Amino acid sequence: MRVKTTAAHRLQSAISARPRDIRRSTQDAVIGRLTGGAISGNCIATTQRTSSTDITMTTGHGEIYLLHLLRHAHAAWPAAGRGDFDRTLDERGRKEAADVARQAQARKMRPERIVCSPAARCQETSQIFTAALQGIEVTFDEALYCEGVDAYLKQITQHAGCRSLMLIGHNPMIEAVATMFIPAGPVADQLAPGYPTAGLLTLEFDQPLSADLDQRGRVLHLITPAFL
Repeated sequence: MRVKTTAAHRLQSAISARPRDIRRSTQDAVIGRLTGGAISGNCIATTQRTSSTDITMTTGHGEIYLLHLLRHAHAAWPAAGRGDFDRTLDERGRKEAADVARQAQARKMRPERIVCSPAARCQETSQIFTAALQGIEVTFDEALYCEGVDAYLKQITQHAGCRSLMLIGHNPMIEAVATMFIPAGPVADQLAPGYPTAGLLTLEFDQPLSADLDQRGRVLHLITPAFL
């Protein structure tokens, strides 16, 4: 009999399979926030850098499928009378999104599909990206805002035939999905303290996208913004 598991259980299994040092840091950074149940656009603090960070790993593989995971850029606290859903990007967030979008454009990144949370901060982030990448249609899915990791895995499964899918959403869900599919190594170490605002991770796979945790991706890019 096949036992149905939740995303949190699958995430715990994925973490348990990793080396002890990575497992401990990942568990501290992800599981606590995932099980806390709160959605927060600023639940991870970023460290100031003097230049943008881009880790690029190239491979000689043939046919590939790409998954791009983009967390919305830095957002302001809600205005009086407004809720979390209506939070907009602040000046830092607009600079972050523009910086990472320029780098994505320079790498000729062009997703076939973009699925985005409809929260204001995610919509603004997507607008900055699509302006840079030009002409990519964005689909909005409310579940990426109001539901958990399973909503993100559902989108991955629904787009199994897509060669290049971008999800724009929130922590802790974006970070949890990254943790599920990223291999152990320097990028996992860099993300262990937290997935930064406007952080963009691109993973490549040799087979169509799925929510199967046995399918580990290879890191193609990890781009994080600088304070400009």
